[in-house]
Amino acid sequence: MLADLHCDTLYRCFTENIDLNSRSLHINMQKGTQMLPYIQTFAHYIPEDIPDKFDFFCRMLENSLRLIKSDPRFLLYEKKSDIGSSEKQGKILAVLSVEGGNFFDWDMSSNLKKVTYLEQNHIRFLSLCYNSGSALCGGSRSKDDSGVSGLGMEICDMLCEHGIALDVSHLGFKSTRDILSTDFIALATHSNCYAVCDSMRNLSDWAIERLIYKNSLMGINMYSPFLKHGGGAGFCDVYRHIDHVLSLGGQNILAMGCDFDGCDSLPEGISDVTDIKKLDIPHELFYNNVKRFLNSL
Repeated sequence: MLADLHCDTLYRCFTENIDLNSRSLHINMQKGTQMLPYIQTFAHYIPEDIPDKFDFFCRMLENSLRLIKSDPRFLLYEKKSDIGSSEKQGKILAVLSVEGGNFFDWDMSSNLKKVTYLEQNHIRFLSLCYNSGSALCGGSRSKDDSGVSGLGMEICDMLCEHGIALDVSHLGFKSTRDILSTDFIALATHSNCYAVCDSMRNLSDWAIERLIYKNSLMGINMYSPFLKHGGGAGFCDVYRHIDHVLSLGGQNILAMGCDFDGCDSLPEGISDVTDIKKLDIPHELFYNNVKRFLNSL
């Protein structure tokens, strides 16, 4: 049983021209079918140096949809009843997200068309930027995170009106605060606790408490340097982050956000998705938290 809020598997499939049967992947079909019932969010990462970001995204998404729809072991998440259907049919439920929405600009008519395209193609979560930030907001590695801009707030409002939740995982502290201070539907798909490991990619206690207040989600990231300062993490470090969220009253927001196929340093004992079974965590609780959130969109 697993509900994971973030992987870069379909990005690798697109950029490396491989399919979901590749043994090089942290998540492939052979490994995935061992995790049923299994909800996997597949992120569409858009590199910051790509000139035409929306074109790159559309081509990647087209490839993703082809791979998912051509494999009977998958069910694309399109509506709430698909969760139960995937469980009854023994299929992997594929949820789609965008990592780095830097393709929005000042043309609001164009932005509306892009958001409509996202909705029509079943994108459920989107982060406004990647680490370096954008005209919309500051990123976790921005030289100056001045918060979410006026344009960014307009895009946030548009996304939420179309049922797309805002992912704060790559945002800077001020931008995260700006989004979580609103009534926007938001989550952190793959972030850990700053109080446990002081990476700028991790969440402050204030942010975690706001996610709890919003009855949202926080996916625990398996990237070793986000678990333990300097890397070299083990299972005990995963537990430290989970225990910290629990100490804040966050049992109902916890999920996994493993970052498989998007990170090169995992905790000792974890080499692919099947090793998540080794973690002594309340798998059913995490899974049900994700189900509850998806049903709230």
